[in-house]
Amino acid sequence: MLNLSTTLGPWLDQAGDDFAIATIVEASGSVPRPVGTSMLVSGSGDVLGSLSGGCVEGAVVESALEALATREPRRERFGFSREDAFAVGLTCGGELEIHIEPLAVSANDGGAQRQRGLLTLLAGYGPEAPLALVRRIDPAGSGMLLVPEPQAFRPVDYAGQLQALVGPAAAGSAAAQLQALF
Repeated sequence: MLNLSTTLGPWLDQAGDDFAIATIVEASGSVPRPVGTSMLVSGSGDVLGSLSGGCVEGAVVESALEALATREPRRERFGFSREDAFAVGLTCGGELEIHIEPLAVSANDGGAQRQRGLLTLLAGYGPEAPLALVRRIDPAGSGMLLVPEPQAFRPVDYAGQLQALVGPAAAGSAAAQLQALF
């Protein structure tokens, strides 16, 4: 997601309230972009970013629009195989797993509204600002946490946000993991 920070603000202003975040969560072999790269897709099909340099973007946009319609996150896998040579895939021989999360602010979804607010904050930082964006992308939940100055991360400062992100029972474990990463 940090790959979009410099163009995120203007895109959010024109995208409308409903959009999806597509993020590479797993990559193997030769792939054009690294894990963590994100692309946004608005409800009208406008796109910000790229996941593969063009070879799977159309399929990701279609899947993102379906995720917006159902309001359900999903995962899609794209790759290349000789048996499926003409299907959507990566001709470079690698495989990508993409997590697609719909954000439907217009549906009065408080979580989506919080995430859009965090994306708006992210857009306000310059490209050189030290930031960490932590995203929950498992089937049981979604959400994000923006941490300015991650080198100064103190779990106590983020206790409420971590509880909202992973639940009270897992917040302590999540804080310890983040402390170790930062």
